[in-house]
Amino acid sequence: RGVDAGGEFRYLENNYQGSVTGNLMPNDRLRQRTRWGLFTRHSGTYETGLSSVGSLGLALNLNRVSDNDYWRDFNGRGMPLTTRLLASDGGLFVPETVPQTNLAELRGLSYPEVAWRVMAPFCDSLAAGLKARCADAYGSKYGGEVAPLRPDPWGHVLELFHGPTFSFKDVALQFLGRTLNYILTQRDERCNLLVATSGDTGSAALQSVVGCPRLTAVVMFPKGRVSALQQRQMTTLLEPNTHCLEIDGTFDDCQAILKELNRDAEFKRRLRLGAVNSVNFARLLAQSIYYVWIYLQTD
Repeated sequence: RGVDAGGEFRYLENNYQGSVTGNLMPNDRLRQRTRWGLFTRHSGTYETGLSSVGSLGLALNLNRVSDNDYWRDFNGRGMPLTTRLLASDGGLFVPETVPQTNLAELRGLSYPEVAWRVMAPFCDSLAAGLKARCADAYGSKYGGEVAPLRPDPWGHVLELFHGPTFSFKDVALQFLGRTLNYILTQRDERCNLLVATSGDTGSAALQSVVGCPRLTAVVMFPKGRVSALQQRQMTTLLEPNTHCLEIDGTFDDCQAILKELNRDAEFKRRLRLGAVNSVNFARLLAQSIYYVWIYLQTD
């Protein structure tokens, strides 16, 4: 309502994309600290889901163009993307822009250092601890080398089975669990992670919250459709913040439950639901690092 947004805003209206600057006339949902956003216009007011309050929430350059989709947390403040499920219309959050990185400058760095350098441009004000979280996730606690590239007669093989659950999912989830716990500690909040799995994601998600008291993980897996080893990995973990639900159905049924609950905004708010499935962009970002790592290890 006459708040000076203090910057340039991109908006999308009637299939026309442009920019506006200066003193906008936003509704109460537009925070003065917001820097960039995609806008849709409804009844003469500009509305945004973008807030700069958050996390490795990629809050400066991510948004979803959706009707009435706001980033709101449990206390009415801006909510980091890292703790969000899908957008309210069921779509995915994606980057508005992709930062450019000079890969030549990354040669000779360790895996944790590469991860830090690649992810840092996506981060907002809480990026100060990003380097330490990468070092913790991919250090001695990981269980072995994160992504060793081994030569073979046909070229090279990238090994991604050295994490705590022997799954490539550990690469992203060991980082994501620590990041979520850091965010929630800063905000003095808790989050319940609801996960649908066909096998390997479940155990990796449960392991990602070990030692993270601000997080609780609940994993749904289809009855009789995961391997015996995967089921034991999930159901024999005795941490107080890990839980499993065996669903009489397929993995698609598990996903359908997840999506249905996500559409209930009040239910999500009341139960403080979050996600570590691939609908969480921070997980995709962390999992992309080993592609950069491959490039850096080869000529």
